[in-house]
This record gives sequence, structure tokens and C-alpha cells, in this order.
Amino acid sequence: MKKIILLLILTAFTSNINAQTTIGESDLFTNGPNSTWVRVLTATTASDPNSGDAQTLQINITSLPFAGANYRVYKTTGSGGDFFGNSTALTLGTNTVTVGSVAFLRAVKFQFSSADVEFDFLSLNGTVLYEVVTNTDPLISTSNLFEDGPTAWPRVLTATTTADLDGGAAQNLEINITSLPTGGANYRLYRTNAAGNVFYGNAQALTEGLNTITVPAVSFERAVKFQFSSGDIRFNAISLNNTTSDPDIDASNLFDTTTNATWTRQLIAATNTNPDSQLEQTLEIYITKIPAVGADYRVYKTNAAGNDFFGNATALKLGFNTLTVTAVTFNRAVRFQFNSVDIEFNAISLNNETDDEDIATSDAFSDTGNSNWGRVITATENTDPNSGLAQTLAITITKLPATGADYRVYKTNAAGNDFFGNATALKLGLNTLTVTAVAFTRTVKFQFSTGDIEYNSLILNNSAININWVGSTDSSWGTAANWSTNEVPTSSSVITVGDGLTNYPVISSDISIASITLSSGASLFVDHTSSLTVSGDFTNDGSVTLNSTADDFSSLIVTGTATGDITYNRFVNSYNDGFGGGWDLVGSPTVMTITDFTTANGA
Repeated sequence: MKKIILLLILTAFTSNINAQTTIGESDLFTNGPNSTWVRVLTATTASDPNSGDAQTLQINITSLPFAGANYRVYKTTGSGGDFFGNSTALTLGTNTVTVGSVAFLRAVKFQFSSADVEFDFLSLNGTVLYEVVTNTDPLISTSNLFEDGPTAWPRVLTATTTADLDGGAAQNLEINITSLPTGGANYRLYRTNAAGNVFYGNAQALTEGLNTITVPAVSFERAVKFQFSSGDIRFNAISLNNTTSDPDIDASNLFDTTTNATWTRQLIAATNTNPDSQLEQTLEIYITKIPAVGADYRVYKTNAAGNDFFGNATALKLGFNTLTVTAVTFNRAVRFQFNSVDIEFNAISLNNETDDEDIATSDAFSDTGNSNWGRVITATENTDPNSGLAQTLAITITKLPATGADYRVYKTNAAGNDFFGNATALKLGLNTLTVTAVAFTRTVKFQFSTGDIEYNSLILNNSAININWVGSTDSSWGTAANWSTNEVPTSSSVITVGDGLTNYPVISSDISIASITLSSGASLFVDHTSSLTVSGDFTNDGSVTLNSTADDFSSLIVTGTATGDITYNRFVNSYNDGFGGGWDLVGSPTVMTITDFTTANGA
């Protein structure tokens, strides 16, 4: 009942106060009982069941009449009689008047001797009824960068959670406070320890100006939150783990400019010409700085009919933001649009998975020796009679450095001289790099400014380079359905054979590839009539078996680095006492005595 009556009183008090600056003009006050006490503010009435509580008026006076002005308290007694307090002079500045609590219902009013008292703030029992707001900076209480917290700490900013990557890293919050409530405000830290238990730091006073709050790094994943004792804190700048090198959406070439005055920048996730546009599209961005008033994103996509669809505006937050568009069964365009250019970030990815390849370690790329263009993929060499054809590299990039990355084309001209193209920015998603055809043989390479680029698809001249064995049909190497790209690998393919599969590859012909990696639970068999030639590295953490017969012997040739053990089922002739049998010459890399070897193999 208390809340209902208080609401009615406050509604009456605040109905028409927007431009009031004097007691005489303000609708918070009514006319007084006589010419001496001309204006009255009613604090409570006897009909309020909580009217016996203490009543506190706070008013900040900015101007008084030349002769001054007074107030007095009117209240009713336990018997219902009237009581008038002494006349007390008002002063410039904050005037706080408190009427003590009683054990009975009563009326309480504050009476004033002049209507010409100017004020810019008035509160009753802690509720602000009038305030001239000169500071329009956002409040923590209404900012969507903060969340609701417990009663004593009503607003919270989450820096990291146990589910976030690098949650153990140091967390640094900077907030420039332009206004604090009367009495000040505090913050405290919430964090979890290695055992997952919650730890609360001590309350620390906030100050107007720049407040820097740092939580040191730990060696485990944890949650970290900054809790605030009041929502009545105004601020005009805020950042989380921000550095001077963090790019903003406005300058980053990962984003494109739109023609919309509100949604000025966008990241293109998919186009309707790409079949992968049907898949779920997930953008992850770690925001380190955002305008104090906040910023939003929305999703643009096309539907099955090709018509435009715009999603609702959704607030961004400091730290990790995961923006997801669900999968569909048709090609479509998908874009993430932003309504502010003043957003800084230090990490960004699109449809990134933990098993995505990176240019730095992928066998499809090699080192250049050039510190500015450290990694390269060779499209063709001048020894290839077809090298004059157009060369196209299609790479679907899922993660880039926040500062971006470039590629350039190296090629030789008709005279055999070197030519280097201009640096061109890469984008998240599908990048198609094309070098046009010529009438002579030449070398063509694509060079990259950093190895810190992750991708999930790499196709050179319509042949996939990075291919995973999935074994969905059988164990045949030559069955296209057994490969992630639904095509049989070529000599430029980089192969990965994972573990936990039903079928593992068996090679039954002569195969050439760029490199191969077998996980610890994977296996590979090479039939006796077959061979495997690896122009790059051979990394075996699983099991590899080569077979042979009396007439046919399989082989493995590795040009690069080879690691792991290989089982060779080597056919060896039996010595049959002069009736056609004999010894076979067995050489390196067998590391056994010939007697032990022949005995172990049934001689």
C-alpha cells in the first residue's frame, strides 16, 4: 500500500515541473494558509499508513529574495491536533530538513514564507522530484553497457566469463566520470578463483575524472565483473582492455561504408552467389571501446524471394560480442551493420572454428624470407606450359588480425623479370584473388603480409588445397564423397586425417599430394601396387602401414620433413635350400639385423 500511495503523491508532484525554477512557479507546491506562509509542500498525509516514518526534504537554493526567506514545519500530533515548528531561515545551497518518525499516523508539510525562492534540485525522502540537469552525459543506471546487480550493487559491467577465451588475462576498465551522486559512490570487484568460487573485493571510492580499475592476470579461466553502488553516476568515456593500437570500425578496411545515414558501416558476411551463404553466419568481435551513449548493430539479410530484411537494433557491449544469423536452405546475402563508427576492437572473426588452418603453419604456404610478406602460396611456375592461364585463389578467411592483413601478387613478365602488385586488403569471408591470363609462360605467387590469418577453405584454380578425410562412404582414397570438399585430392592438396572416424583411407593407386597430417587415432594403408609421394611434410601421430607381395612393393616418398613411425609389411623370399628361394637385400631405414628381420617376417 505504501508504494501505491507514494506513486500517487509523486505523480501529483511531478506533473508539470519541467520549466519551474521558483517555489511560486513549481507545481510541487500549493498555496499556503495565509500571507505569511504563502507556499506549502506536502510530505505526507494521515491517510498514508506509513506517514509516521521520518520525512526528509532536501532543496538546493540558487537565489533568495533580498530580505531572505524562511520555512517552518507543520505536522499533526497523536491526537490529531496541529503543531507548527519554529520559523527557520533558508540559506543558499543545500538545505536539508528532517522531521523525525513517530508511532502514529500524521500529516507533515513544509511551509515557506516567500514564493520567490529559486531552486535547481528538490528531493523528498531520497526521491528526486526536481533537478535541473546541466550534465547530459549518460547514467550508469540507464546505460545498456551495464546490467542489473544485487541491491547494494545495483549496476554491473561484466569484463569476462569462464566461457570466454583468455578470461585469465588482465582486465583493465577505464571510465571517465563526470558526475557522482551526493555522498559519492563506490565500486568493487567480483571474480571467481581457480576452484570456481566467488571472491568480492573491498569497496573502493570512485572519483570524478578518469578512474582506472585493473584486475591482474591469472593462469586460469575466470569471471570478472565491476560492480557499482549507485546508478546515479554519469560518464562520458569508457573502455575495456583498450590500447592505442586498437582500430576503430570507421578506419578498418574489414568494414564497408553504406549509404544509410544511421547504419553507416557494415561487415559483409555472405553474398547470394556463394552457396555457403546458406550456413549459419557468426561474427565474433571483442570491443575495447564504445561511445558512452552506447552503440547498436542490426542484421541485413535477403529472404528466399530475394527481398531485403532488416533485423532489430541490438545493443553492443564491451568485451566479447557474438552475433549469429541462423542457417537457411537458400542462397542469401548477410551483413552486420553498425550505427556508430567510434567502436574500437582488438579481435574479430567470422565463422571461425578451432580446427581452422592458419597461414603461418599451413603446408600449403611457404616462407618468403621477406619480413613484410612472410608467407606465400605458389599458383604456377614458368616450367608449367599452362602457366599462362588465369590463376585464381579462393580463400575463405575466418579470422584476421584486428588491424587487418593484405595480399599482393608476384609474377614474372614475358621477359622473365619480377613484377609485384599493389598491397590489397583482405576481408573476412570469401576472398577471390585472380591473375588474368597471358600468352607466355610465367610464375605466379600470392604473398601475404602476415601468417596470423585463419581460413576454412582454400581453392586454387578450382582445386581444393586443404582437404579433410571424412570417410563417409568407405575407405577408398579415390572416392570423392570420402573427402570434405567432395573431390579427390590433387598434387597441391594439404591433407588432414582426424581421429574418431568409422573409415580410414586406403591408397590403391599412385598418389601425389603436398602434405599430410594424421591425428593420434588415425590410420593410413598403402596397398602393395600403390605409392604415396609427398612434396611437403609428412606428420604422422597415428599409424601408417605399407604393404607388399612377392611381385609388388608399395612406397612412400617424402620430400619435406617426416615424423612418426611406419609399419612396412615387407615381403621377403624364403631360403629353400637351393630350390628357387634366396635372400632379399633390405637396406635403410630398417634398423634391425638381417637375421632378426627375416625371422620376424616368417623366414
